[in-house]
Amino acid sequence: MCGTENGSVGAAPHPAQNANNPATSVYSQVQDFLSNTNRYKIIESTLREGEQFSNAFFTRENKVKIATMLSDFGVDYIELTSPVSSQASYDDCKHICSLGLKAKILTHVRCNMDDAKRAVECGVDGVDLVIGTSSFLREYSHGKSMEMIQKTAIEVIEYVKSQGVEVRFSSEDSFRSDLVDILALYKAVDKAGVNRVGIADTVGGATPRMVYDLVRTLRGVVGCDIETHFHDDTGCAVANAVTALEGGATHVDTSVLGIGERNGITPLGALMARMVVTAPEYTKTHYKLPKLKEIEEYVASVVQVNIPFNNPITGFCAFTHKAGIHAKAILANPSTYEIIDPALFGLTRYVNITSRITGWNAVKGRISQLGLDGPGGFETDDQIKEVTAKIKQMADSEQPSPVQYFCIVSVEELTEVFLSFVHLPSTTQTRSSTHTTSAFRVRVSSRTLVSRRRLDPSSIEEVMYLDRMNDLSAKTKGHVYITPECGLCDQIIHANEWTVALLGNEDCLSPLYLTKKFRFPKSREAIKSVDELTLCQRLQCKMCDMAHLSVIIHTNCYRVFQQSYHREGAMDPIWVASAWKFPWRHRPPQRKPRLDLTDTTLVSIGGPVAEAICIPVISSGGILSFKALLRRCHGPSKNPFEPEQDATRFSLAAVKAWKRGVQGMDAACDESESELFIVRLTVDCLGLKEIQRLQVWPEYNHIRSNTCAYVSFTQGQANSSFISSKFGRAFIENPHDSRDFQFCDTPSPPVRGLKMLPRPDRPGSIRYRTVDLLSTTGLTFFFLRGFIMAVHSHTANSPVAAPTIQHFSRHEQDHMIWTYIPISSTDSLLRIGVGDAWQRHIEICTKLTGTFLFGPYQCYTDTDNVSGNEPSVLVHNVPTKRVGGSLGIVTEHNFESESLLSLPRYHKDDKDPSRLRCTNTEVPAKNITRADVYYNRKNGYCEGLLLEYANGAQRAVGQCRIGIDPFKAYGKPSWICYRDICDPETCEETGSCIVECTTGTNSHEHEPRDIGDWVCMRPRGGGYLEFACEHKTASFGMYTRADEEEDDE
Repeated sequence: MCGTENGSVGAAPHPAQNANNPATSVYSQVQDFLSNTNRYKIIESTLREGEQFSNAFFTRENKVKIATMLSDFGVDYIELTSPVSSQASYDDCKHICSLGLKAKILTHVRCNMDDAKRAVECGVDGVDLVIGTSSFLREYSHGKSMEMIQKTAIEVIEYVKSQGVEVRFSSEDSFRSDLVDILALYKAVDKAGVNRVGIADTVGGATPRMVYDLVRTLRGVVGCDIETHFHDDTGCAVANAVTALEGGATHVDTSVLGIGERNGITPLGALMARMVVTAPEYTKTHYKLPKLKEIEEYVASVVQVNIPFNNPITGFCAFTHKAGIHAKAILANPSTYEIIDPALFGLTRYVNITSRITGWNAVKGRISQLGLDGPGGFETDDQIKEVTAKIKQMADSEQPSPVQYFCIVSVEELTEVFLSFVHLPSTTQTRSSTHTTSAFRVRVSSRTLVSRRRLDPSSIEEVMYLDRMNDLSAKTKGHVYITPECGLCDQIIHANEWTVALLGNEDCLSPLYLTKKFRFPKSREAIKSVDELTLCQRLQCKMCDMAHLSVIIHTNCYRVFQQSYHREGAMDPIWVASAWKFPWRHRPPQRKPRLDLTDTTLVSIGGPVAEAICIPVISSGGILSFKALLRRCHGPSKNPFEPEQDATRFSLAAVKAWKRGVQGMDAACDESESELFIVRLTVDCLGLKEIQRLQVWPEYNHIRSNTCAYVSFTQGQANSSFISSKFGRAFIENPHDSRDFQFCDTPSPPVRGLKMLPRPDRPGSIRYRTVDLLSTTGLTFFFLRGFIMAVHSHTANSPVAAPTIQHFSRHEQDHMIWTYIPISSTDSLLRIGVGDAWQRHIEICTKLTGTFLFGPYQCYTDTDNVSGNEPSVLVHNVPTKRVGGSLGIVTEHNFESESLLSLPRYHKDDKDPSRLRCTNTEVPAKNITRADVYYNRKNGYCEGLLLEYANGAQRAVGQCRIGIDPFKAYGKPSWICYRDICDPETCEETGSCIVECTTGTNSHEHEPRDIGDWVCMRPRGGGYLEFACEHKTASFGMYTRADEEEDDE
């Protein structure tokens, strides 16, 4: 597949760009005085109707981002969920109203006075009133007559108008309502002064003809604007919306990707596709069309769906041409087979040249685009036709071939993406000196010229070698440490996948040897011998510490590069781009810290090719955007990987400044310099990004990053380290002690006032994250296999904890246990501590709750292992394989603690990790004034309890995922009751339970059950509630301590 230019010299403009279509064109609009296709307005309802989508659970951060993106896009109105729905909906509505967006903010409420008053309190620009008018809804929903509906509507409308906000009145299920009834109702509310009336095809059964008739009739009855709301149950939502505008409607309700109740409503993108043809000038000037793709991708990721392949505009086949006749015409004039110009939406078209129906004109166009025509290339049409015949032959083959793997994305485009990923020269900028009509012969090194005609690794018996075995030392010959991650595409390598191993030389600056292909071992303990090398994955292996640095690569990834690179010395750039992603050679390699750095330039667009091939354009969500990958590099016009001689080498202490992509370094080799300094390294997902020399430690400034990590070298460490640079990248040779460096998420770590609590003695660098505590309303600790993996501080700007763990894999997220520690507005955090080496409990002390413990084990902490004063910053590590957690606390008035660069250690921790998967929490039952029971949205089983006490304190047990899971609130519970859920066949407990409370009375009853009896307890002195949580189960219990028990009153 090849991308084409969005405009062709001399080509006629698209109909979407041409306002002067011939009068006989079927695309010429028939305008009359009622039509509003040239002046329509959009009411965007993703945050109201879209929230009714089965898979939509929007956090406040999600809502704010979606609202901001829609406002920037240019929608006229944004409709929000009724503030009456829940307290969170009310708070979110007020927050979004306070953002000052360009779009007007509406909320959708029932037509009654209480709902309307609650809506006005939020500060919205308009209130959308709705009530069912069909006989079905009047009988089975609210039970009101048409006379009562009209009376109530007028009263509420007059109130809303008196508050100075817009008001719309809409009937629900309009097309199944009695026409005379609703016309009389609309006439009455129009007379009352509404800004708009609305009609709704609530069940999606209307046809365009039915819509036109109703809107045209209504237009003759009311003088106000007309809003339309169409569901897509029968696939007519877009057609109905456009027909409504032609009939005199003024506003259309949409949602991103059409998400909503059942099949949803009119999709925003599909309506834009229709209207850019129907009303091109208005649509192009009123809405920022290039932003559509970003909006749809974000909403799709939030609701966890893929964008359909045939989605208008953004579906990955939307502007793809394959048939030979189509391709020939498209290359001559794009408007022959396109009604929409993709450039209007910031996109491009593609011509697929890798199928059995490929035409030779399409291949010729791509050859010309790559500069491969003319002398030294393809000089005649016969040569091009020969290549076309070869492509068709490969496509017809029963065995997998490149053109079959790349049926949607071409070999050439994937090559461009791959070369941009590793900062190699684009094929559009080079001409192969070895190019023949075979089109698959590629020069790879000065020694080896090979021809590969098939991508399937099972059909290839060998791969190239850079050097022979005699170049390897005997020690390396015996042992190589391998990791299940491809050095080129960064994706997980699964068992039995075909891979190769690329080994580096002694100083790790250049590649030395490439193995034959091998299937990746199934077990971590498995050892596989390839080319007389022992490939090892064991976590505890001293031989791996001495082995050469290695990179594991998918065979398919390697082949794409092998068939595409047209210069000598191909492996050197691959080595730098993959092996130098970590800034130095880490020893032992098994303990290399996981940096989890986000690459914000990668954008997923989905697609089936993700299941067929593993290359650098594949992500967990699908195929990455070609332009997005280009943005990771310096741009297509720059070529940082021009051939170079040996790497430039300096003492790290001599480097004053360096940035990636800049050839050379600002260095001053003054051995007599006596001033003390610190060298700070900035690392991102591609490796070393920047080096800075600082004279003093920077003051902590509360800035942290998910895209970069920072590590500092003292002057002594810098003096004994060297740095090498080539291709605009840099790599540190033999740092002073690679086992003792700390990566931090802030460029100015809080080294003053820091007290590190004991941590396991494990070799290897450590990745630390910082959490501000001063303005927190609560902390969520994330446990995995008994270790703290992350901590989230809840604040007004960050009330939901989920974004804190987004960089972890889906498997890790699914197995994490959330432990919430609330801190009420009247409370304050006094102290944080940990258990000893053998216990992994966390101690928290607040002013109102006192001291309490939580974690995998029940224990009491050593008083030496707690913080003093009021902590302001929490520091925690990100545990790696078999490496325990570590906490540090910064207090404002403790300046004699050790700095971050010299952390205390204690003896080895070899506790069995398999016993650490259960997290325990316990709270007293006395003086509970409110209980929020959090439950699983799917099955209703209890996940945790958030409790308030008479003194204003708050405590939580179990997993309370604030802002994510639903809860049921009980005020002043008189009884707390639970029953375990049992398997109906085996009668065994499943590890789940249901919790309920009784309020307002001291007596209560439960229906008798065959299995799983209720257990009840009054919340009084001596009573305690406890939760033991694993990632799938949550066991609740209650007990009474006899020495604290109180008598019943």
